[in-house]
Amino acid sequence: MKPPAAAALPADPPVGGMVRYRFSAPASTITFAGQRRIDGKRKGSFGKFEGTIVVVDGSPEQSSVNVDIDMASLQADDPKLIKALKSPAFLDVARYPKARFVSTGAHRGGDLGATDTISGNFELHGITRPLDIPGTIHVRPDGVDVDAEVILHRKDFGVAYPTIPTSVIGDEIVIELALYANRV
Repeated sequence: MKPPAAAALPADPPVGGMVRYRFSAPASTITFAGQRRIDGKRKGSFGKFEGTIVVVDGSPEQSSVNVDIDMASLQADDPKLIKALKSPAFLDVARYPKARFVSTGAHRGGDLGATDTISGNFELHGITRPLDIPGTIHVRPDGVDVDAEVILHRKDFGVAYPTIPTSVIGDEIVIELALYANRV
C-alpha cells in the first residue's frame, strides 16, 4: 500500500533536531532483477526486512538509512529459482542469513537523474563493499519516502554459481527500493 505522493522539501524547513523513522514490508518493497541469458530477466523480492531513517533538521543531506534484509525471505515466481538462489551454490542463506546496508552520508544529485545519493556500506554474502545508491528522498511531516535503484555486481560479493558459466548468468543485479518510513 503506497502512501500519498510526498511534497518536495520546503526551501526553509523548520529546525526540528533529529527525527527517527521506521520502515518494513509490506508497506515498503525491495525487489531485484537479474539476467539469465537463456530466458531473459528473472525477478524477485524480499518479504522480510526492516530499517530506520534518521533525518536531522528536515534535511535529506543529513539523513542516514540503515536496513537489514532477511535473505531467507527471498521470493520469486519460480520455486526452482528460489531454491537455487538460496542454495549454498549461490547466496547460501543458511550461512549468510542477512544482508545489511548502513549509510555513511547523503548528498543532493546523483546518476540517472536522481535528486539524491545515499552512500554507505553494503554487506552481502559475508562481504562488505562501499555502495552509492542514487534515488529520491522526500521528507514528509509524518514520514520519509525513498525511491531508489542501484546495480550490484554479484561477483563483487563472491556470489557465483560454479556449475553455470558466466556467459549464462549475468553479473548485474538491479535492486529497486521503495521505502515508506513512518515517524516513531
